[in-house]
Amino acid sequence: MSEKNISCRFGIQPLHKEPYFADRGFSDKDFPVSCDVAERSFFIPIFPGLMKKDIDYIISNIKEILSKI
Repeated sequence: MSEKNISCRFGIQPLHKEPYFADRGFSDKDFPVSCDVAERSFFIPIFPGLMKKDIDYIISNIKEILSKI
């Protein structure tokens, strides 16, 4: 994605890993689905000013990259 100049980062952090919950005694075993999703997801650009041409560019490049794996 970086070669295509598309901002991207991995994973959606499970809520139980946020600082507020740090001392509450939760573990990954308590939320296996959230942890699984965090390992298999990624963020792509999304914001109100994103133009249709940019959305199309992002989508076409994601399709291209995923077709190679």
